[in-house]
Amino acid sequence: MPTSTFTRREWLAASFTTMIALESAAGQEKPRREGKERPPITGEARPGLDRFDAVLLEMLHKHGVPGGSLCLAKDGRLVLARGYGWANVKAREPVRPEMLFGIGSVSKAVTAVAVLKLVETGKLRLQDHAFDVLKDLHPLPGQKEDPRVRTITIRQFLNHTSGYESMPHKPEAAQAFGVKQENLTADQIIRYRLGKPLAYAPGTEAQYSNYGYLVLGQIIEHASGEPYADYVDRHVLRPMGIRHAACNVTLATYPADWVHRYNRNGEELPPLKPLQGAAGGGWLTSAVELARFMTAVDGTRGSAFLPPRLMREMLAAPPPPVKPRKNGSHFGLGWDTVRFTPKGPTYTKNGGLPGYRAYVGHTPENVDWAVLLNGGTGEEAENEVADAANHLQREIERVERWPKGNLFGRF
Repeated sequence: MPTSTFTRREWLAASFTTMIALESAAGQEKPRREGKERPPITGEARPGLDRFDAVLLEMLHKHGVPGGSLCLAKDGRLVLARGYGWANVKAREPVRPEMLFGIGSVSKAVTAVAVLKLVETGKLRLQDHAFDVLKDLHPLPGQKEDPRVRTITIRQFLNHTSGYESMPHKPEAAQAFGVKQENLTADQIIRYRLGKPLAYAPGTEAQYSNYGYLVLGQIIEHASGEPYADYVDRHVLRPMGIRHAACNVTLATYPADWVHRYNRNGEELPPLKPLQGAAGGGWLTSAVELARFMTAVDGTRGSAFLPPRLMREMLAAPPPPVKPRKNGSHFGLGWDTVRFTPKGPTYTKNGGLPGYRAYVGHTPENVDWAVLLNGGTGEEAENEVADAANHLQREIERVERWPKGNLFGRF
């Protein structure tokens, strides 16, 4: 079996704390079956890639998801851009490839590239101590700071070796500051957490941490002098040619170009509310734009966005005593899994929020892919999540000859 195939353990070990998995729809009504019609397919695919339509339709059917989108790029050329099923079940509006989904923790890959851009311009160093940058933040009166906190580096927040667990103590922090939990600021969460002990010594283990990326969002703001989303948009997304993205917006109703989200029973959920940790999960964008992001990062669509030294840093394994996983993969800077093969690196990121799931990946053969889905809540469908990723990856590996042409100009 090719070395780029993802194992179930690889996907789950990397980010089990953030998975809002697609629960099995057995015994439950699947919204896409209303009216018994075949789910619509929109967008374009270059010749020979129709097999992926069946893959995505099977995903929707198997997991009870109303709609999704898939984009594939080969050597920097967009060769498939499809929408499947329903963006709005009630209105029977099909998903189009350019429509926005919440991407959850795939936002972390965007944040990591933003940090590396600040490193490139000399405003940060990966070995900088994070709380030297955030030196104005201190624990609440009466709280004692774990002295190891001051040794945590920016690199350790990026590769989940900081000593922090995921996102602890938000209810307690809200109580301490006398505010509702949804009104907590990132600085308040950090200040409260500074008064609590670390889960482990920094640099000795790797544990997925949403909290670490909340901190990184504040580091970006302090180092750049700009709000997090503004900096990312101006210095990362727009230079990559990405124009169709949003971060932490407040909306009462869905805009026309947004895909609606649904729970496991097919009930529509309202538009997402802003997250305190936008850097870890607050972005919305399309599968087409994620394909642009991936091809800019790997340098297959023009010059690589980051210089070679920072690409090496982005994909490097955490240093000892942190050990790689049994399959040889490790956390990168912003990536759930990185693995080196004789043909080149493979790296992936997945994310989830209630009603949304996102997957992106790069293979050693310079295939970049992005899958977005608009259904699912709960935490009990790990097998389904791994199955979806494996199924797509197997089909990518079966393509013997990739078609010519480039659809980026059409989307």
